[in-house]
Amino acid sequence: MATVAIFALLAAVALPNLRIARDRATREEARRLAADLELLRSRALATGVPHRIVFDLDASRWQLESWRSPTPPPGVDPPAPPEVFLPEPDDPLYLSPPRGLEADFRILPGSRASLLPEEVRLAHVVSDGTELRQGEVSLRFERDGSAEPVVIQLVDESGSAFEVAVEPFSDLIRVERAQAD
Repeated sequence: MATVAIFALLAAVALPNLRIARDRATREEARRLAADLELLRSRALATGVPHRIVFDLDASRWQLESWRSPTPPPGVDPPAPPEVFLPEPDDPLYLSPPRGLEADFRILPGSRASLLPEEVRLAHVVSDGTELRQGEVSLRFERDGSAEPVVIQLVDESGSAFEVAVEPFSDLIRVERAQAD
């Protein structure tokens, strides 16, 4: 009877500690993601240049990027402005931006892709009411630091989940425990 009581006591102490240890990796990765998001928001505000984070849900990684400056280096002539094109009334109208005018981002200097450890993965990104579970999705911080509301969920092998939420109006990026899907 005493042996059973000792094992029960050990289990009561050890099991909660196992969960804390198991959650630690997921929580730390969620905090690292939140720190990267805050860095991008701060850089966008400080430089007046849009920044974005690109999530690769299939590879469970993200990349920090900044807007490529349209100003050419000294001694280089700026590119010629695009020609004005006025379609005929019966011509099809394409709504994609003309070549050379689409957003041009580059990897943030001094950064590299952040790959999650094997036991943690990007479960989904919810943006504008749409939940994405595969492919690539980006979140853009405008020059004033504003961004669309987004929730990113990280999950580990045991089902421990944390969400990183970007709240646009409060300039808040929060990390919370979540229910895994």
